[in-house]
Amino acid sequence: MSCSPNSAKECYKEGQSRLHKLTNELKGVETYSDFVARQSRIEKQIERLVDLMILAAEFPDEQMPRSEESERLAREIERIYQIGGVKALMEESQKNGLRRLSKVYTLK
Repeated sequence: MSCSPNSAKECYKEGQSRLHKLTNELKGVETYSDFVARQSRIEKQIERLVDLMILAAEFPDEQMPRSEESERLAREIERIYQIGGVKALMEESQKNGLRRLSKVYTLK
């Protein structure tokens, strides 16, 4: 599914799908080695999510609610952060996306 630039709802729907894919990828991480083996796929999922977040910036007046899928992702991230060394790897995996987002969104 592609996201239409004229529809915040389409972005939201696609975002839910991408959150689900990233969450499922993280569910397979039980050890540091698991993360290393999945790191490139995790980074790709993060980048796809960032692409969508950047596109969604075109709709600043159309805020979507936080979803159960985003809550599931947050729980998975919390879980894998408890695995020795994984937090640093995950943060490294997010760096490029955060850099890209910082060019679009500014903290207020």
